[in-house]
Amino acid sequence: MNNKLAISAFIMLATASAQAAITFNVLSITSAPLSTGASWTTSANAISFSTPNAIVGDPAATRTGILSIIYDVDAGAGSAINQVLANLGAITMGSGQINFVEQVFELDSNGNEVGGAIGSVTHNFTPSGSGNFSGATNMFAPKRWLRIKKSFVMTAAPDTQALDLAALAINNQSVAMVVPEPGSILALGFAGAAFLIRRKK
Repeated sequence: MNNKLAISAFIMLATASAQAAITFNVLSITSAPLSTGASWTTSANAISFSTPNAIVGDPAATRTGILSIIYDVDAGAGSAINQVLANLGAITMGSGQINFVEQVFELDSNGNEVGGAIGSVTHNFTPSGSGNFSGATNMFAPKRWLRIKKSFVMTAAPDTQALDLAALAINNQSVAMVVPEPGSILALGFAGAAFLIRRKK
């Protein structure tokens, strides 16, 4: 292999690593009526869920319910995830509250969970607290495949004279990745090419 071929090969490898794509696969969004009409969109390293009927309380048909979301994420070959970040927004009034729990599981290459949860984050939305929350789960060691399980226990009980309401307004998720640096790969490519040239001489 001449030096031009060696350098070209390592440039291609660096480009492929820099363009590693994250894949999101939504397994389930349950339970009705909170999950009715649910959808999701993805963009780069983020996924956003729309749950227009995740409401309990006076304006809704139910006063309690659980919204559950499970999805998988694949960082792509040569990449790994080192952080999962949840960004949420909720409206709670009167007796309304939302208890949020998120668990992160490692998967093997066949999509099977490996052991128990490797991280979790929780938050309780109440009328006296903030309507926004951001929480991160940091990986002890970066992982390529993860499964995220999100649970929202929503209540607006007892029925008081005031407006009792609990509604999930924003449900966004993003992941941070560790990707091999193209500069480092190129440096190795140039070093390898130089070594091959010296050996040839």
